[in-house]
Amino acid sequence: KVLAIDEEGRINLSLKKAEVKENPEPVKEPTAQDIFESKLKAFMQSSESRISDLKHQNDRRSGAKRRK
Repeated sequence: KVLAIDEEGRINLSLKKAEVKENPEPVKEPTAQDIFESKLKAFMQSSESRISDLKHQNDRRSGAKRRK
């Protein structure tokens, strides 16, 4: 539990006054499918970013102008 925050931004905490949950929710272990999907999502984002950068560089080199 947060007791106070002082002028320097430090936070005073108390474990004794913290509420204890009777039945905390179990932590879900990531499955192989979850891990694969998160890796695929990260790859797709970085891939799209790299493709966009390459297109931008290629447009600048070829002197292509953007359409309005």
